[in-house]
Amino acid sequence: MAYLQRPRPNAKPHEPWGKAEPLIKAHDLAYVRFSCPDLETMHTFINEFGLKVVHYEKNKCIYSRGLEKDYPYAHIVHQGPPKFIGFAFRVNKLEDLHTLANNVPNCTSVEEMTGIEGKLSNNPGIAKKVSFIDPVNGFLIEAVYGQKCDEIPSRHAQRILYNYGVSIYTSYKKLYHTYIYIYIYTNT
Repeated sequence: MAYLQRPRPNAKPHEPWGKAEPLIKAHDLAYVRFSCPDLETMHTFINEFGLKVVHYEKNKCIYSRGLEKDYPYAHIVHQGPPKFIGFAFRVNKLEDLHTLANNVPNCTSVEEMTGIEGKLSNNPGIAKKVSFIDPVNGFLIEAVYGQKCDEIPSRHAQRILYNYGVSIYTSYKKLYHTYIYIYIYTNT
């Protein structure tokens, strides 16, 4: 995103805009936002995909997450036409949010996360965010700081094996011999 970068004064001729330096460094992806016309079907998909629904308002929105701690939600779906709305990235320092607020055109000021997002962030008074619209593609981009939550235990007591043969190696051996037989047969 070119508007998040400052040009260097010692630009080379093949870099007319200057070599870019980022304003901040994103630590990680926090969550993605989508909209979907049928939240009931999306709710079923999210559960079957293996995410845990942490908030569901019928005909309004679904917040879901994985198992990791400090990620209160990773996937947000709003009622609406099917499309990608935007994403949020995590920053390590509160100062990074202030840097974005002061340097990115049309960026919101640093605000406390309120509503369901603030409640799920489980860090009252600390969890903050800024947001702006990417002028190139129109996506909502958010930067968040200070989200906390506990790890969720896995639903499965042990790893699920998808090979139901006597052993993994037995099935592999059969496949391997079949492959060699086909290879020899086709090359003679």
